[in-house]
Amino acid sequence: MKLMYPSLVRDLSEAVYRAEPAISQSGLRQYKQAPTPLHYYKRHLAPDKPFSPPTDAMILGTIVHARLQLKEEGEFEKYYVKVPRGLRKTGESGKEFKRQSGNRTLVSTPHWDLSLQMFKAVKRNKTAMKLLEDGIPEESFFFKHMGQNVKGRTDLRTPSGIIGDWKTTVSANPWGEGKDSFKKSIIQGRLDWQAAFYRKKINDFLPKTSHDFVFIAIEKSYPFSCSLITLDEADMKRAEEQVFQCLDEVCTRLNNRDFGNGYEERIWKVKLGEIA
Repeated sequence: MKLMYPSLVRDLSEAVYRAEPAISQSGLRQYKQAPTPLHYYKRHLAPDKPFSPPTDAMILGTIVHARLQLKEEGEFEKYYVKVPRGLRKTGESGKEFKRQSGNRTLVSTPHWDLSLQMFKAVKRNKTAMKLLEDGIPEESFFFKHMGQNVKGRTDLRTPSGIIGDWKTTVSANPWGEGKDSFKKSIIQGRLDWQAAFYRKKINDFLPKTSHDFVFIAIEKSYPFSCSLITLDEADMKRAEEQVFQCLDEVCTRLNNRDFGNGYEERIWKVKLGEIA
């Protein structure tokens, strides 16, 4: 499928979106967090980069997203099927179960049960449910920056001007500090960059509406609480400046085909300080 640059696209399959070779906000965050630009290139852009299977957290997040996008349990079960606990996929009974499941995606019992509890937590939150009911799900956008293809994909966008992003998390605490807070997740993952990137580009595509960005955080352990969190405007402006400076840098490196040589050809002196 040939995608247009620039464009804002609804109902684009996740497979097509992921297969499109373009810079994304998650790639920019990975660039920022990589030890060197070469590490980022080799791990994420190089033609010979190794295959990285999805982690357990990524699989759970995908299933929760699917439940939220489909909204009803009956709709979810049209595309996904629960694998009975203890069933061996490589055994005859496992193979027969897969045949009977048709094209539906197999979901392990733990992931099925946990994602259902998290979905129920969203349904208990009236504000989150309002966004879910009003929102346009999985909207993709594409644009050019310094000659390079760039892409993004929102979890939902409401006509009233809310960009929502679902986050499965250890803590959805909106006011805590340290490890027991969603603030830690934002800082560690540079999720402020994601918020600023999406808001800026959606505002560019839809200038008649001024959008706000909201994280919808869902805890993945009992009692599966859900909170809605937005960022201070000063933090958003700083993040927007940082993420687009990073985009400039990545595009410059791609245009020059120069991601450095890693840790450089020198001997580094490391100071240990006090050791307990």
